[in-house]
Parts: sequence; structure tokens; C-alpha cells
Amino acid sequence: PVPKRRAKILEPSEVYKFDLIIPVDRKVEEYLKRLLSQKYHKKILPFYAFTGGREVPDPYGKSISEAELAYSIIKAGVEKLIELIIR
Repeated sequence: PVPKRRAKILEPSEVYKFDLIIPVDRKVEEYLKRLLSQKYHKKILPFYAFTGGREVPDPYGKSISEAELAYSIIKAGVEKLIELIIR
């Protein structure tokens, strides 16, 4: 069974719990850098670092092809991230 997970807004008081914070696009990365104190910026590792610079487009309310594109970018990025972790 797939665990039920939902996106949520990161609270600055929660940041100490995480080793990494991986924003899916530059807009979210910039938001996090404004939200969090400078000492936590080293925890931010943008997802586009694993996708050859490609950001994940938001497919919400768009066509199935947009969702498939987002999925393919996420899949490729996660595979690269896993590859780096298990080395």
C-alpha cells in the first residue's frame, strides 16, 4: 500500500528536522531562501540539480501530456538522486 502523503507548507520552525530540502523549481527555491534564515540555506538542494537544469512544471489542471512531462522529469531526477545516494 502507498502511504498517504500530502504537500504542505514548510514551517521555519520545522527546518531543523530535515537534512535536505529539495524544491522542485526556482520559484520555490527563492521562496525558501527568503523564508529561512541563512544558516539553513545549505540544506536547500534544488531538484533541477538532478534533472540537467529542468524544473518540474506544475501539471495541476492541465492536460495529461503536461502531467506525463512532469512525471518524466521527476522520474529522471529521482533516479539520478538515488544513484548519487547509493554510490
